[in-house]
Amino acid sequence: MSTIMNLCSLLIGVLYSAQTLLGIELVNTMPVSRFNQAVEIPLEKLQHLKESTTFVIKDIAGNELPYQWVYQGNKKPQHLLLIADFTPKEIKKIYFSKLTPGPIPSRVSAQQIPERYDDFAWENDKVAFRVYGKALEKKPDENGYGMDVWAKRTSALVVARWYKNADYHTDHGEGLDFFKVGHSLGAGDSLPVINDSLTYLGNYTQYRVLDKGPLRTSFQLFYPPKKINNQSMGLVKTVSLDAGSQLNKVQLEYLLDKSVKLPVFVGLVHWNGKGTKTITDHYVSYWPEADKKNGSIGTAVLFESSSNNFIDRFQHLGNQVQAENKHKITYFAGAAWDKAQEIQSAEDWNSYLKSYGQSLQNPIIINIISLNQKR
Repeated sequence: MSTIMNLCSLLIGVLYSAQTLLGIELVNTMPVSRFNQAVEIPLEKLQHLKESTTFVIKDIAGNELPYQWVYQGNKKPQHLLLIADFTPKEIKKIYFSKLTPGPIPSRVSAQQIPERYDDFAWENDKVAFRVYGKALEKKPDENGYGMDVWAKRTSALVVARWYKNADYHTDHGEGLDFFKVGHSLGAGDSLPVINDSLTYLGNYTQYRVLDKGPLRTSFQLFYPPKKINNQSMGLVKTVSLDAGSQLNKVQLEYLLDKSVKLPVFVGLVHWNGKGTKTITDHYVSYWPEADKKNGSIGTAVLFESSSNNFIDRFQHLGNQVQAENKHKITYFAGAAWDKAQEIQSAEDWNSYLKSYGQSLQNPIIINIISLNQKR
């Protein structure tokens, strides 16, 4: 009997090895836990795999990990995305096996809403956002310049349903839209600074969805060139949002006359409120006084580098940068709602932002491991 059991175990091990395509080690170098950490595995680490290869990814305990090929609008994938939790200093070993994965429910979405004056709205399992389209310019009293936030306290994707029901200003248990954008940058947008004031370029006119999930959505918004003071200025804005994150990654590419350097303010509005303003080397944040009915939405703008010019100006907190023709400016912006019961104070919000910035500076290390290490 013992001989038979040993033989069966050997056969199972041989079969598993035949199915295992690749082993990778993910190293958290930080002495703190990391939750919903995005890990981008470059293609050169995945030479044994093809886009058409059917595989599952499991950790050493046998738990299946969801993944996504990220295309960034290209015909071929640019890298493989995982989202995972890490304990302090954890070394997580994962294995790619030639098996058919189960369905991966999408935790993100992005879409234009033509029936609502061309709003473009996107969300993940934490928070939702929108910006306004060209059609809304015909209603100046309703128009907004910057990024709007929809407060959520559900992991479900709600944007399409809320728009369909045309009822998102009342909280029915999942959240609502009560954030005030108006003629401001909202929860983290940009505008040129001309004649010592923020200068509106108009709403986006075209869009392109680059990635559709299930773990990351990304898209581009196009703002056509506009002549101001005899200078032409347009904008291509690329936004991505990962599952589990409170912050978008935003990339600005201003289209300018070649010799022009344009001062641009990247920031968030505080409307001269009495909330908590925080300015650091890497980020600015605002946590307003609580609305008696709906609570507080904290907002933030974060840059990976520390060489920033964060200031309080134009009823905004932000960073004034110099844009050049087709040079990319990258930052992170987003929000958190206290009634979601995860981030419930200015202290919680700043702690999240500090950890987020540290994670950007200390990415997960990716090593190929020998499959023999599994035994």
